[in-house]
Amino acid sequence: MLSPLDYKAFRNVDEMLDLIEIIAERTGLPAGMKAAIGKIELWDLLGEKMLEQNTGPDFITIDGGEDGIGAVPPLFSDPKAMPFYFAFGNIYQLFALAGLTERIVIIGSSKLG
Repeated sequence: MLSPLDYKAFRNVDEMLDLIEIIAERTGLPAGMKAAIGKIELWDLLGEKMLEQNTGPDFITIDGGEDGIGAVPPLFSDPKAMPFYFAFGNIYQLFALAGLTERIVIIGSSKLG
């Protein structure tokens, strides 16, 4: 099950990036997200948008499908999130290939990382 079931603050990747920037600007703190990884294609899109707009989260906390609540916008997941080992590796590789690993911290959630 996804938690929360719906996000009212944004409906797509562009709106999510806008929200992250607003939070970072207003707080003066690093802003990021936590996700259980489902649909990798949407993470490709996130990487592309981050490069295009020179924006994005300062950190992403990866949660495996076998642990935690799986908090992630429905846009980025499906009912069966990947196990941590595969999720973390896939996301790190995706961001490394895009040249984004110097801009973003990727964190392993809970005891899994």
